[in-house]
This record gives sequence, C-alpha cells and structure tokens, in this order.
Amino acid sequence: MRNPKQKALEISGRGPVTLRVLPRDETTATLEIDVDYSTADVPNLHYDADFCEVLRTRTGIALCFGKLAGGEENLRSKIEITWSEEHFYRGVWVNSRRLVETVANLSRGHELNPVAPSNLRTLEKVQTFHVSTVFISVMASEAVLDFYYISPGDVHHARTGRKNSIDLNPVIRVSISTPLLNELLQQVIPFGELLEKEYGNDHKTAD
Repeated sequence: MRNPKQKALEISGRGPVTLRVLPRDETTATLEIDVDYSTADVPNLHYDADFCEVLRTRTGIALCFGKLAGGEENLRSKIEITWSEEHFYRGVWVNSRRLVETVANLSRGHELNPVAPSNLRTLEKVQTFHVSTVFISVMASEAVLDFYYISPGDVHHARTGRKNSIDLNPVIRVSISTPLLNELLQQVIPFGELLEKEYGNDHKTAD
C-alpha cells in the first residue's frame, strides 16, 4: 500500500521533459508531463502535405496527411499519425485551443477548395507513426507540426527511480499551409468535445 503521506515527485534531468507525480490518495496519482520544445531535437523525417483528415481508429485517433496528385482527385502518398485517446485529448485538443482563433483569422479569405475523402482512391501503402505529443508553430501562410513520442517505459523507470530523465523521441515533421491547419483544427473539434467528457478533469493513474 502506498504511504498516504508521500510527497510529490518531480523528474526533469537534462532533457526537455519534466515529469511530476502528484499523489491523490493511497492508490492513485496524477501524472503531469511538461515539454520544453525550444530544446527538443527536430524530427529528421519531413512530410509536405496538402490534404488532411481526422479519423477514429480501433485504438484511438488518427491525424491523416496526404499529397494530392492529378488535381484534387487522387492521393500521391499518405501518412497516418496515430494517438491514444488521452494523448490526443491533451496533446492536440487542449494544446491547440489557443491557436484556433488565430489560425482562423490568418486563413480568412484564403480558404482551400474542399476535398471529399470519399472521392479519393485508396492507397495500397500508407506509412503510420505513433506519437504522444506535438508542437505546432504557425506563420501567416504556413505551419509546421513536429510530432514526438514519450515511451511509457521511460515514464515508469523515472517514477521508480531507475532513470533520472525521460527521452523525447522525434518522430516526424509535417509542413502544411495555414489554411490547411485551419481545416485540421476544425476537424478536431467533434473528437475533442467528445473526449472532454472523459478526460476534462484531472486524470488518475493507478499504481
């Protein structure tokens, strides 16, 4: 049984990730993970997209990006960025709320022609990447999304004192236009609102 008088634990090490373990009672704790993206490595992989789609998968949520070919009727290539529901809620929904109005204002008058995903042919091969956090940076006409992964194993070893830092693993950078980012953020809304009901309060992590 956990000691109810235990103190909060903070692990930062030399990397960009800080973990805080905040005991709630004898059996549960809240995990808070902060990332200083200014010191994070930039992903080596780079993908340029002009199409996006948000989908529910069997195990979570996927942000899909593609490159159109032959006008707006076919996809030349496509990648899927997959998330657990909780990481999507915290990494995409919560962290992007402050950007929505700014991106919408920057995109006004520059809206893209609509592309119906159902009209696009299905590609035989799609690259898939699993992530747990993203850093979004925006300028007037373009934006980049840097995706990263934090291993549950690293978090566990840090909590139990076997590691004194948590690795932030760069996965892929996606470059898109600001109007396309606006499309993406609008598509995120129904998923985020649904997950708000489950993850809107502090989430408990059992021992």
